[in-house]
Amino acid sequence: MKISGSVVALITPMHDDRVDVDALQGLVKWHSVNCSDAIVVVGSTGEGALLSEDERKEAISAVVETSKLCERRLPIIAGCGTISTRNTIEMVQNAEQCGVDVAMVVSPCYVKPSQEGVFQHFKTIIDNTSIPIIIYNHPTRTGINLQNETIVRLCSEFHRIIAIKDSSSDLSKIAYLRSQLPDTVSLLSGDDAINIGFLAQGGNGIISVTANIFPRLCKRFMSAWQNNNVGEAFEIHQTLMPVHLSMYCEPNPGPVVYATSKFRGFYNEVRLPLLEVRENSLSAKIIDEAIDSVCNSSFLKIVE
Repeated sequence: MKISGSVVALITPMHDDRVDVDALQGLVKWHSVNCSDAIVVVGSTGEGALLSEDERKEAISAVVETSKLCERRLPIIAGCGTISTRNTIEMVQNAEQCGVDVAMVVSPCYVKPSQEGVFQHFKTIIDNTSIPIIIYNHPTRTGINLQNETIVRLCSEFHRIIAIKDSSSDLSKIAYLRSQLPDTVSLLSGDDAINIGFLAQGGNGIISVTANIFPRLCKRFMSAWQNNNVGEAFEIHQTLMPVHLSMYCEPNPGPVVYATSKFRGFYNEVRLPLLEVRENSLSAKIIDEAIDSVCNSSFLKIVE
């Protein structure tokens, strides 16, 4: 399986501190129609770390089963990962039982293992599961940065690793990995603000927060790049940049949940210790103005 193009890092809609399954299913159908290439469910943007295991299964199953009913079925990627190797194995196995296509496994946070410890962590997960794996490197969330040599070693020894999602913002890392890894391993940007630079270093796609709001425009951006229309890709990237930046004016996913609640009519609710972006706040003004700028752009009129 090859994961590339515009992948949405899907929010998990909430209402009264419970997963809003109907809203979640509606989002899956909407992304199928609106050109996303794949869906990440219960990842960082989907508040996966704040869900119970039963809630995770509920959300993953709802996304998988809804996708099967869509005319254009999207690959489903489940966000996985805890500080414990044993618990992560169980999480991946549960996601597999729910029918996902791929597990995206973030490196363990808080305990700060050595690079050899991280290698053994992923090796043990792969040895005890059977679905394709995306390795997720996010140093600011986990406290460790997967070194290039560790990633190359993992991909050389375990061919079920089909992609690396990188949120380190280190573009030299992407250039090096592209030179060392086979084309069968996709490199996926985890930071919308540097998407075009990431692709220029050999990236194959994006796992996008902004795609929750503008999926067709994110797909148009990727299509332009893949078709060597660099000028159009750059122009779309610049058009989307205010939204990319506004999605982190408060901790993710507060801003994108606020924006999606306005666009799609969902409840503006996240789970503690996260907080909602409040109407009429400075953050709300930043997000509203960013979205308005894209809505008034010529590109949105073309793709909608």
